This record gives sequence, structure tokens and C-alpha cells, in this order.
Amino acid sequence: MIQQIFDESNCTENHSNMICVSLLNLFFGKLLQDFGRTIHLYSDVNNTTYNRSFPLMLKYVQSNYQTITLPMMSQIFHYNESYISLLFKKYLNENFSNVVQNLRLEQSKNLLENTDYNLDKISEMIGYNSVDHFSRIFKRKYGMAPSKYRKECKTAGR
Repeated sequence: MIQQIFDESNCTENHSNMICVSLLNLFFGKLLQDFGRTIHLYSDVNNTTYNRSFPLMLKYVQSNYQTITLPMMSQIFHYNESYISLLFKKYLNENFSNVVQNLRLEQSKNLLENTDYNLDKISEMIGYNSVDHFSRIFKRKYGMAPSKYRKECKTAGR
């Protein structure tokens, strides 16, 4: 589509400009449509008090869970930390740190199941500075150590 837009913008025929604008509208419409399919974690979008920035915040957290902090979110989205926390609680029924932790742990499960990276590497990849800290959180959430989880996945043939 980008190639079509480029070709049409260099064309000198009648109505090329109008066609180019229409192609751009289609392109951006498709981007918005695809973006809308990636966000499924919030509800009550017809609520009049719905914050339109929240889907962008959520997408940003999903893309940057390894390093994101509440103060960073505050700087990026220009809301105070308390308000951002309130939005996460309101729309996801989870606090901000739990959302980040859950994203990290889900990714760690994926890495444990599908790679041979050691626990040091996995904890670093998902944003934890300490393997011990990662292992404690993983065990608290899933009831077993990450190494045992990996072993059970291998045994089950996942």
C-alpha cells in the first residue's frame, strides 16, 4: 500500500492527488483497525468517563514491561502517578505493579517453555535484576520454581 501511495504521489494524471489522499486514508484506517485488535484487556468503553489515553498506556506497558515504572508512565503520558494507578485499577481491576509483574511472568513462562536460556538470562530479559527475586515471585504466582516449571513442561512435551 505504501508503494501505491508513493507511485500515485509521483503521478501527474488527473485526480492523482485525490487518489493519493484516499489511499492514505485507507492506510491509516487499516493501522487503526489493526491497533484496535491488539488491546483487549479493558472494558466499559462506552462509559462517558472513559479515559481515551488508557489504551495507549496499556499498549505502552505491554511493549515496555521490562523497564517501565509508574514515574516513567507519569512523564510519558503527563498524568500524575496516582491517576495512572487509578486508571489501571478501574479498567483492569489490578494495580499497575501487578499488571507489569503479570506481563513479566507470562513472558518468563514462554521463555522457559520455548528456549534453553538459563534463569539469569531469562530474569534479565523480563526486567528483573536478581534471579532470586524472579524465582520468589514466580514461585509465589505459580506454586513452583521456574526450573521445576521448565522441567515439567519438557516432561509433558509442551
